[in-house]
Amino acid sequence: MVSSLPAISEIAELIKNSYPMYEVYGLLNRITSYHRIQGGSGLWGSVNVIKEFLEKHGVSTRIYRIDNGESLGLDRAPIGWDPVYAELEIMENGNTIFHLTLDKHPTLLAAHSPGGEGEAEIAYSSLLKNPQEELGGKAVLTSDRAYLAYIYGLKRNVSAILWYSRERYSNAVPYTGLFLAPNEVKSSGPPVFTLPYRIASRIIEKLSIGAKYRVRWKAEVKYHNTGLPILEASIGDGEYSVIAVSHICHPMPGAHDNASGSSALAGTAIVLSKIFDKRSLENKIYFYWVPEYTGTTALFTRNIIDPERTIAAINYDMVGSLQSITGSTLHLIRSMLYHMGVATPIMSLGLKYFLNMGKSFQGQPSMGFIRYDEIPYGYGSDHDVFLVNNIDAVMVNEWPSKFYHTDLDTPNTIGYKELWIESSALGLSLVLVANPGKYQQILEDYVKNYFGNLITWYGMESRIRGKNPSSIIPYISRSLVKAMKRSFEWIRNKGIVVKEDNKYPRYIGHSTISSRTIAKELGIEIYGVIVKKPIINQFFTVVLPSMYKGELDITEIINRYLAEQITSPHDIDIKYDNVSGYECLRYLSNKIIEWLKSKDLIRY
Repeated sequence: MVSSLPAISEIAELIKNSYPMYEVYGLLNRITSYHRIQGGSGLWGSVNVIKEFLEKHGVSTRIYRIDNGESLGLDRAPIGWDPVYAELEIMENGNTIFHLTLDKHPTLLAAHSPGGEGEAEIAYSSLLKNPQEELGGKAVLTSDRAYLAYIYGLKRNVSAILWYSRERYSNAVPYTGLFLAPNEVKSSGPPVFTLPYRIASRIIEKLSIGAKYRVRWKAEVKYHNTGLPILEASIGDGEYSVIAVSHICHPMPGAHDNASGSSALAGTAIVLSKIFDKRSLENKIYFYWVPEYTGTTALFTRNIIDPERTIAAINYDMVGSLQSITGSTLHLIRSMLYHMGVATPIMSLGLKYFLNMGKSFQGQPSMGFIRYDEIPYGYGSDHDVFLVNNIDAVMVNEWPSKFYHTDLDTPNTIGYKELWIESSALGLSLVLVANPGKYQQILEDYVKNYFGNLITWYGMESRIRGKNPSSIIPYISRSLVKAMKRSFEWIRNKGIVVKEDNKYPRYIGHSTISSRTIAKELGIEIYGVIVKKPIINQFFTVVLPSMYKGELDITEIINRYLAEQITSPHDIDIKYDNVSGYECLRYLSNKIIEWLKSKDLIRY
């Protein structure tokens, strides 16, 4: 264990030589043996496995408990729920053609689905788009959002819901969840099963030519109030902290998503605790294993994290895959430019250091066998919640992933060496972010170079995509000037630049604005407009609440966001209340802000 910080190359060597690669891979396998549904008892089992693993290696831990139904800003923690048994039999013209069971397909029953048994005719429909269609007593085959399908199916007295997704691997049983709050649970509600797309597409095709389908089902579930766990570990001491987070939830097996990130985080915590003692770290490094979004939001609603003392957060979600199997590329998903500080450039440095283990023909270091890229901010994981709470946050993630959200997301798709490399990169990055004093000059030079290259990247990428750089670069420049200021303030003075509140109001909530909350509170029509395109959904669910902080008006927020996504105002193709395009984006923004005001979540 060292008592002072060595050079960057020495830290990297210490991490490589101390990393418990095979133990970490063994931990991943143990995690995948638990059905880690949010609200399920298996979530506690997997967290306890990680806790024991950390403590065995001398890392102290703490567990926080979230109550089922606990208020988390605009959302609530889901119910306590465990699947006990599920069986599904599909009959075509009276003959059984498919028979699926929960023990062979752990994703067969949607998370939080009611139980029950029955038999019914299958009807192919959208419960949201076809409100006049008579579906009472039928089993509805649909690709609607599962939660809304359940709510509307309950209202329309359907017997069961058979959910499928065109986006999942067609031969696998997909995963989905309802994330029901306790007041939404109805024991008489329709059970929600999931079907492989190859089965769903066969039924859809043959129903159109007169085939008759029936389904027979049986499901047993258990409701309880065990709550949801958050696991915390920490290394070092100091006034400020840097955070590494991974979500531990998802059904069995869930290897890539996200036993991979969770085990990588554990490996990083262990290796850093072996290398450093409290005296050798200028600031504290925290590690959190959370139920996705639910746990991260609770870190703020419970005041476990102090945003004014948090430098940055790094989210590890889906890493270490055998890319020849998953088809993935490892991505550094940059922090939102409005919040960007040291996390993105230093995480880039850490990844490139460990990924450059290959050699060119002439023997120069070069990118090794892992495909890698850096891309603009994208939503969809726990980094979103940090951004909404004014914390610079970056995500490392592999995408696409062939078996994402299916029962085929198994440990054999994850590699020993890949997990070790990407976990080691996290370790190096955390040390550099938490200890800028030792490495001031190299970090200043690297960050300055990174931001210079980033604005050049935006200029070139604008041209490649057929956009006018003059409508994009001014907004990017304004954001990067502040990003540079925040970065240098930390590296030089070890302080955080607090955003100044000007004449504009600000969002004070701790949670993102989920699209299903919009559906429940503002209506299905607005919901339909927002979720139709990812760039619009991302804006309203995360970007608006994270950038509406008193410094910028709505027009500037929209323009900066579009520039960051390398798109133009005339590319916005939405319509609501006879208002369309860019003006519709402004119109809906003001409508959502008025709704947030009614909840006392907007302050001046």
